[in-house]
Amino acid sequence: MEEHVQRVEAVRQACIAAALQAYEDAGISGLCHEGRWEYAVDAMRRLPLRPLVQALLLAAEHEDAANPGVAGIRHHGHQTTEGSARHHPVVRGSR
Repeated sequence: MEEHVQRVEAVRQACIAAALQAYEDAGISGLCHEGRWEYAVDAMRRLPLRPLVQALLLAAEHEDAANPGVAGIRHHGHQTTEGSARHHPVVRGSR
């Protein structure tokens, strides 16, 4: 579960960063507070989520590859046990 929370937190941080940057950019352009806020919200709506999610999934794959079947290491979203990776191999493209 913690692994998923970390991924979602990364998405939240990307949204916050996009909003803050847009708010600042709108201020430099001379927009009032309401206009800056609308611009910031629109930036979050426009944030391209697919590349972000793909990067998170790629990072998770690298983490899984670095710790294949190690007891106690979270593997593909669940707690592993001794030898569980031997009995439940990962099939590419199944996730």
